[in-house]
Amino acid sequence: MKRFIIHFMNLLAIFIFINFICYEFIIYPIFYKDYEEISYELRSPNGQAHYNKFLLADSHGWRITHQNEDVKDKLEENGIYNMSYGSDSYGDILVKLKWLLRHNIKIDTMFVTVDDHMLTKKTNNSNRSLIYSDLESHREAYGIGTVKFYYFKLSRFLPILYPSNQKLIKEYLIAQIFKRPGDLEEKIVWKDLNESRRNEKIKSKLELFFPGEEFRPNKKLEKNLEKIIEIAKRNKISIMGIKFPIDSIMTYRIKRMGAYDEVADFAKEKGVDSFVDFQEKYENVKYLSNQDHVNKLGAEKVSDDLIMKVKN
Repeated sequence: MKRFIIHFMNLLAIFIFINFICYEFIIYPIFYKDYEEISYELRSPNGQAHYNKFLLADSHGWRITHQNEDVKDKLEENGIYNMSYGSDSYGDILVKLKWLLRHNIKIDTMFVTVDDHMLTKKTNNSNRSLIYSDLESHREAYGIGTVKFYYFKLSRFLPILYPSNQKLIKEYLIAQIFKRPGDLEEKIVWKDLNESRRNEKIKSKLELFFPGEEFRPNKKLEKNLEKIIEIAKRNKISIMGIKFPIDSIMTYRIKRMGAYDEVADFAKEKGVDSFVDFQEKYENVKYLSNQDHVNKLGAEKVSDDLIMKVKN
């Protein structure tokens, strides 16, 4: 029995050590750090006093300020804080909005994405969003039960128990040891890719956004967007729909499949009456880093227009 206990304690120590290394050096820096730092900034005295306008979107909005510190500073000087993050869904945006209100952060204006894929996307940040949610708001946003909620909480600090974390750890280790075939291509400027390669990437992304090239809105995402609009109106928050720049060929194909402006029209039907549309305004490849994200120039153009919008 004593030998069993010693063996068990040794295994437990190894398990804890491996989890600590994975969390501290892989999972937290890659998965949680940026997401969590937003909450620290907004809860600071300066954050609560200074920001009253919020940009809420997925990676299309996140790229406006990601690695663009001068753009981030310019927006924040004008009271606009970018809470967007890659893969955020309307569930994540709902959780963040309720978090802002729970922490008594004054919101004058919300710029909420109404990009064409936002009612059909399959990704979300339900595990990351634990940073902002309590059990009630998490259940409302994602339909997740009590057991799964606390499982997510536990798996944050025990990453090797969570399947998606295991995949992330594996991919991280492979990337550190081997150069993946796509690494070199990712460094190529979007406008310098040949047309055939750009079309391949656009097609691949559209298949992800619109399986079968059809617009089939997710009822849960529709409900979450509706709740966001309801909460904004109840709290006298001005809400503006925003569409971000994407490649003109991508826009053409979205129009052809009948998905163009479907999300914006749904938002308008639910009470949003003000929109900022950059989708075609900055569709030229010189503003893009890939098929559906802005580069430095595109980020500067979008941020300048947003600042002009709030000043007028």
